[in-house]
Amino acid sequence: TAANSSRGVRLSQKKAQNPVAAWGSSSIASHSFRRGEAGLLGDSEDKCLHQSGCRWFSYSRYGERSCPLCEAVFGKQDGVTGCRDWDPAAFCNDIIFKPALERYGGHASEAAFRQAVQMYEASQGSGEVGNPHNKRASCDVWCDYSWPYSCLGQPRTHQEVRGVNYGGRFVPENYLGTPGLDKLFAGILFPKQVGSVVVKDPSLCDVGEASDAMERMTRFLDTNIRQEHFEHMGHLGFNVLRLPVGYWNFAALPGSSAPNGADGSRWRKLQLIMPPLQYAPWVEKVFRWAKLANMSVLLDLHGAPGGQTDNTFTGCDQGRGNFFFDTKWNMKIAVQAVEEMAKVCGMHRESCYGIELLNEPHGEIPRDHLIEGYYLSAIAAARRHLSKDTPLVIMDWTSKLGWWLERRPFSYDEHGRILFSTHLYHMGPEITDQNEARRRFRHEISLINKFHMESIYDVLVTEYAVSGHGPGNPNVDLFDYNSLANWYVHQFNQRGMGSMVWNFDASPSVPSWGPVEQAGRLGSTPARMTWKKIFSGMPLKDDRSQGADAPGAGGQENKRPWGQVVPIDRGSLRRCRVAPLACWLQDHSSFVAATACVFSMTSAAAAVLVAFRGQVFRGHHCNEDDEHGLMGQGH
Repeated sequence: TAANSSRGVRLSQKKAQNPVAAWGSSSIASHSFRRGEAGLLGDSEDKCLHQSGCRWFSYSRYGERSCPLCEAVFGKQDGVTGCRDWDPAAFCNDIIFKPALERYGGHASEAAFRQAVQMYEASQGSGEVGNPHNKRASCDVWCDYSWPYSCLGQPRTHQEVRGVNYGGRFVPENYLGTPGLDKLFAGILFPKQVGSVVVKDPSLCDVGEASDAMERMTRFLDTNIRQEHFEHMGHLGFNVLRLPVGYWNFAALPGSSAPNGADGSRWRKLQLIMPPLQYAPWVEKVFRWAKLANMSVLLDLHGAPGGQTDNTFTGCDQGRGNFFFDTKWNMKIAVQAVEEMAKVCGMHRESCYGIELLNEPHGEIPRDHLIEGYYLSAIAAARRHLSKDTPLVIMDWTSKLGWWLERRPFSYDEHGRILFSTHLYHMGPEITDQNEARRRFRHEISLINKFHMESIYDVLVTEYAVSGHGPGNPNVDLFDYNSLANWYVHQFNQRGMGSMVWNFDASPSVPSWGPVEQAGRLGSTPARMTWKKIFSGMPLKDDRSQGADAPGAGGQENKRPWGQVVPIDRGSLRRCRVAPLACWLQDHSSFVAATACVFSMTSAAAAVLVAFRGQVFRGHHCNEDDEHGLMGQGH
């Protein structure tokens, strides 16, 4: 492919012979895209996608609907389609979006323009013979929700996950402040120290000590798993719900056995709360209500036997540095849990997205050992009940993705469809500047992008949060959470299969940890959290029709209410340096204009009066020499 591509030339050098010349040379000159001639890089999509480094770019006319703008700008489409070595992001923004917007002359957010951009697609093969799951994306228009509200072209995956975590239910987490936590943990004792390591808070395993443990857990689940939650999520446009569960919700251990851990008796208490079958009614409710809300469910093994990391979400906090999942016995229990999860998933094929095999394994656990000791066995157990095309998800941190990229331990032929997932969090001091909040994640996003572009596996973000930027309280916190979420969602859906926000809900005292249920009360920005608008790709302020029948889509006259707009490049993500004044002026331009008009009229009247007074009462007029003289006297 590289050898064939070297025979290509810059598009800007061939504009005289190419229909692409209609773009305007200014849009091409700054980019050195190399193109292969038809047939050299593959004259069919199937042939192209089996070549390393090649992607198939296409123009899709939906039904009989034509696209006059597309044909006016790109002619017969030969110059923008076929087998290429282009980056899909550069294709959508630099090759399609910019020249099309220059010719269009209107605003990038208008429905007719967006529909034209969406006609263009990019596909990348898996690199595996027999694997039908190619990476496909359509070009789209993304508009920033922060000043200066610039718009860009970007690829957007066809299989987009618009996800939300329904955490804190089967695996309670104290910091979320979920309703009923106080009653669940009331009077519960826990060891303040395990060995020489301090334990700060009680865990679910400590609840098993209570004589009414089952009653407590039943009340807690009834309080927190409610149909209106699913209706709300579905209404906002979420299509996948991630359900964190513990191994104890699915795996029954024989006799008095317990996982290996720092204190085996505490792990045993998890099984004393209630047997696995007793959790089934609530799991069934999740699947049933998710289906009614047009959502699917990703089962996530959040708490593994012995603890896959040193955190309370494992079900039993053993103190910093204590995690014991990496034993044969614990891994065997986890495989049993995964198989039971797969049985449930198989019974709900229409609404089960798949299974995430392990949440946030500690970085010190050797990944080779995880593969040989756990993942291969867990995949085999799950496939006994699930088809090859039901996703099984391997989660790891962005810093580990490069290792998996090189290792490539799973194949579609042997293991079925394997996806990778990762998590992104800001856990340091609060960042209250929008631009800085985004900049902090650019390196991690670049690692996700590298994996997406070069790996045979798809990738998605199964946890990210908008926390860490202020208290989130209305009328107190000025950070624009809505703008950050809009940026996150569309960073992830162009560099993978999408994302899942953490979490659906949280206590009103920590609203940024529950930005879905708390959407209308998070921060002080007028928009608050507009998930439906974010997912639709609509600009923040747009009252115009966004439907398929908008004028201009099929050649009708497009009467644009906005004047000529100059496209803004990728660098225009900077927040107002004099925030919030500049942004306020931007959002209140009508008021500012009216005020300026009144001020101008008043000034004019004052000028006339001064001139009139100057004619009647002639006095001393200061000149430049007089001014210097006064300054010299210290006045």
